[in-house]
Amino acid sequence: MAISMIGVMFMTLPHTWPPIMSARSSRVLRPNYLWLPLYNSMIVLPLIFGYVAFVILGANTDPGAALLHLSAQAFPE
Repeated sequence: MAISMIGVMFMTLPHTWPPIMSARSSRVLRPNYLWLPLYNSMIVLPLIFGYVAFVILGANTDPGAALLHLSAQAFPE
């Protein structure tokens, strides 16, 4: 989690490169820099869900179905 936070703070994660590298001018780059912090704050949610699923369900759970397993435990039948 700490390494992810460092990557978000310095905008060094791979998902932040395309909007910056593909900007054709500084006019395009300004809105990209405006929306990237919001995007980065939203991308933290799947990280938190993944860590919670790992702690609650354990390492032997199928990662593709972790959210479904958490939902099944949280909601009544």
